Amino acid sequence: MIVRLVLLFIFVFLGYTVFTALLRMLGGGSSSSSRSADPDRMVPCSQCGTYVPETEVIRKKIRGEHYQFCSKECLQDFKHKS
Repeated sequence: MIVRLVLLFIFVFLGYTVFTALLRMLGGGSSSSSRSADPDRMVPCSQCGTYVPETEVIRKKIRGEHYQFCSKECLQDFKHKS
């Protein structure tokens, strides 16, 4: 009985690991870019134009276009204006 539970746990763990690896490869579920962010690179906010470090930017896909925002407030303002 214990052996079956251990084997079940191992199979579930392996299945979860493979599933999450496939999701990462396909880029699913994440609002950030698939490439690694450069902490020294500054990018402009799509709403106000303020430059923020690439590691702190909020990325969103809105109506098929990719946008970057410096804050949640700018994201909300952008959504309300468009």
